[in-house]
Amino acid sequence: IQSAIDHLNTGADTITDGGIIYFPPGIYKIDSTLTFTAGQDNITLLGTTGFSPEGRTNDGGAIIRKGNTGIHHITITNSECITIQGLTFDTSGNSTDGTVIDAVSTGSNQRLLIERCYFKNFSNGIKLSGYSDSTIKDIYMHTVQGNTSPQPAANFGIKLEKGSDHRQDQIRVENVTIDTDAGDTGHSSFNGFVLDDFTNTSWFQNCAALKCYRGFVFESSMNNTGPGTETGNEAAFHRILNCDFENANQQGIHVRGGTNIWIANCYISDNNGNGLHFRSSFVGCA
Repeated sequence: IQSAIDHLNTGADTITDGGIIYFPPGIYKIDSTLTFTAGQDNITLLGTTGFSPEGRTNDGGAIIRKGNTGIHHITITNSECITIQGLTFDTSGNSTDGTVIDAVSTGSNQRLLIERCYFKNFSNGIKLSGYSDSTIKDIYMHTVQGNTSPQPAANFGIKLEKGSDHRQDQIRVENVTIDTDAGDTGHSSFNGFVLDDFTNTSWFQNCAALKCYRGFVFESSMNNTGPGTETGNEAAFHRILNCDFENANQQGIHVRGGTNIWIANCYISDNNGNGLHFRSSFVGCA
């Protein structure tokens, strides 16, 4: 798989760079992380997975299965226009660390699309660090590793952060279901959705976080984190629409930072803490 990725893009920045790597139904075992690096742009990983059925050993479709339980499945570093579509990601054995898709931009990179994928037996789901103008949609995450003895790394389904980039902006998350399968008391360390740093202008629509530690978290680091002349501003303009946060170990939605937050038509109930909790560190408006 890595050879195919490297072959599609020579880094010469020509019109012929990029392409599609197609995965017919089957299990694709990896023992090292698949990597996209700067200059490897306009590449699609395309599988045959929809929402795979529960209760079957291999679930069907195209499955990328890591054998090394502590690695990431995929890392993307300063690549643009990467699409990951129609794939299942799981682990042979218990995942002890790593993120399924870990994307880091340090130079205002854009346009990732992660769509119609299924994650199971994993520690962390998707982290976008610095990437803007990107979309995550039609994702089902199930069975977080370490339900009875949580791993320290098993702490998020989707995390958005500025990282070392200038800012993060314009992120769409739609039709994502995260179910830890940890029981009605919720997971003891795994948060569903996390916003951190100077992440601006995000949409979360028709999503669910079930049986997490917290369903949705706005971190206090979203306060006073703006770059350059924006220092002192709060990360702003976040919309949570038509979403479901149930059976959290703590709060359904936990707000420590940020501002200009819209929460509309959501079901936030049956949690073991408050449904919606604003901490004293929150100084914005909602």
